Amino acid sequence: MPYRTRMWTAGAAVTALFFVPLTARAELAEGEPLLEIGVLGAVGSLPDYPAAGQNHYHYFAVPYLLYRGEYFQVSANSIRGIFLKTERVSLDVSASGSLSSHDNEARRGMPGLDDMGQIGPRLNVLLARDVMKGKIDFELPLRAVFSTDYKSLDYRGLVLAPELAYSNANFMDSGGALKLWIGPEFATARLMDYYYEVQPQYAMPGRSQFTASGGYLGSHINVTYRHPIGRYATITTYVGPELYTGASNEASPLFKKQFGVSAGMALSFSFYESSARAHADTGGECCAP
Repeated sequence: MPYRTRMWTAGAAVTALFFVPLTARAELAEGEPLLEIGVLGAVGSLPDYPAAGQNHYHYFAVPYLLYRGEYFQVSANSIRGIFLKTERVSLDVSASGSLSSHDNEARRGMPGLDDMGQIGPRLNVLLARDVMKGKIDFELPLRAVFSTDYKSLDYRGLVLAPELAYSNANFMDSGGALKLWIGPEFATARLMDYYYEVQPQYAMPGRSQFTASGGYLGSHINVTYRHPIGRYATITTYVGPELYTGASNEASPLFKKQFGVSAGMALSFSFYESSARAHADTGGECCAP
């Protein structure tokens, strides 16, 4: 099958929320603008769903608005409100999501998977800092998942994704921000059904009927590096290996791979920056694309 591509218009800029990997969470550098407006272009190869047999390419170009407040932040891939913040612990509510595809061979004849968004609370605990100004955090998000065809919104269950994360806003004195995070994901039966269920009317030779169960979805190791290019441009690269061995729904005929990889790149250009500056550390979230 030819890969699917997308070009988002300015009127659909909010859908940049669904391209999570291309903007990493990391510690803010000292004195970044409190408010920033610009344009963002991104391209990436993403699995159609966890353990899918196919990746598809997606790309978009959108305007973006970043706000780096101490208790409220808006970025190209998330919206975050901070409700508790101490020197080592913070509690926030954030939203993000992922892109899906309607062109998957294993799901031929079945309804396609829509773009998905997530929202929910996240606990962040600072575990350690190093002499190179990096830090290690434990992050525990619990998020409700929704899918949309941009005509309606459907609830798809819950995801719990505990992570250990290392971030550094000036990695190896390069001027670039690095984040590496690793962890498992667990999902309720409702979301697993959306990915792996085969209803009787869609059963066929090689694709038997299947009812999914909640539990272990898979694990990931994600690495994002964001580096400025001159005064106003930034390039971000991302790679994310994913391991699904031992997942709860390995027996599904839609479960095709035990290993997958996401990868992408984004280029942003800022054409407005406020004179007001952000705090150096806003609790582990990096708002720049």
